[in-house]
Amino acid sequence: MRSVSSRPQLPVLANIKLTAAKNGLELLSTDLEMSFRIKVGAKVEQEGEMSVPAKTFGELMGTINSGVVELSSEGEKLTVKAGKTKAVIMGMAAVEFPAIPEFEGEADFEFESQKLMEVIDKVSFSAAKDESRPVFTGVMWRWTASASDAAAAGGEMILATTDGYRLSKSVITPSKSAGKKENMSVNIPARSVTELVKAMGKDENDMVLMKIEMSKQQVIFKCGEVELVSRLIGGDFPPFEQILPKSHTTAVIFDRSELMETVRRVSIFARDSANIVKLSCDGEKGVMSANSSTIGSSECEMEVTTEGEALEVAFNWKYLSELLGVIGEERIRLESEGGLKPGVFKVMKKDKVDESYVHVIMPVRVAS
Repeated sequence: MRSVSSRPQLPVLANIKLTAAKNGLELLSTDLEMSFRIKVGAKVEQEGEMSVPAKTFGELMGTINSGVVELSSEGEKLTVKAGKTKAVIMGMAAVEFPAIPEFEGEADFEFESQKLMEVIDKVSFSAAKDESRPVFTGVMWRWTASASDAAAAGGEMILATTDGYRLSKSVITPSKSAGKKENMSVNIPARSVTELVKAMGKDENDMVLMKIEMSKQQVIFKCGEVELVSRLIGGDFPPFEQILPKSHTTAVIFDRSELMETVRRVSIFARDSANIVKLSCDGEKGVMSANSSTIGSSECEMEVTTEGEALEVAFNWKYLSELLGVIGEERIRLESEGGLKPGVFKVMKKDKVDESYVHVIMPVRVAS
């Protein structure tokens, strides 16, 4: 399980807790910042609980393709039987395992899993990886209650991330919001949010329940028989909406697939020059180029639609590549006030700009 600590502060944190109860088998893991609880169907002849090394247990289960698996314990030993295989794993008493809260009561918010998965994918990649600024390593969830009682869910949830060089913002409307009438925001570690996506099922009818416990500084997600508990990040998230440009002098529409292929080709010559690619757009012609003093240079033309002034700007190609990798729409729009101003990327849906998703990339200053 992904929430098992690789370098545990306590030996028991390298374990997974197994609990056999009347309603089946429960598996629990934690690193004290993020925890997973999974419930699976099982015929339980005798209730009990213990913890065993997660790595050993996981590797053993991975070798068993199908069939009935029988688990039994005696003291701190777990016996696993499957077909012609029998293994004994040395474990620890369950009492040493940390207590992890369960999802109880009504959810604060409910989301359609596929829609939430798409929104998370579009923002989580631009969260900071550098732990020196913890507040930047999270995904900010901001609930804005609607003033209209007629609104289907009573408001909208904004998810935003930034690492200081780029910013992502996306909006999703919960299916239910438990009558939340007050605005609120929490910052959840990006790692927890991405692990939530991996735990989601592919069924379009699946729902993700979310419960925020501000007093305990934690959030609990539930999707089917899987629960994820995560700590919240303290501190104030940057006022990102103040950073978003309110106007532009140039708007360029690209074909996403063509832009992605162009970035891939040109990036070959940008890797030795700080990953910088230059982009110039005027009328129906777009040109991306890169130059390396040791390798050479490359220039690729694209068909674009430019509105307003001609544009010359430089970006880190890795930022462009990551953005294009999470967008499913076939047309993407770049808005800018000039080569030294932030580039604002949006997607197009049926010839209209979709304002529900915005991605900002800071340009790179280069010599003329």
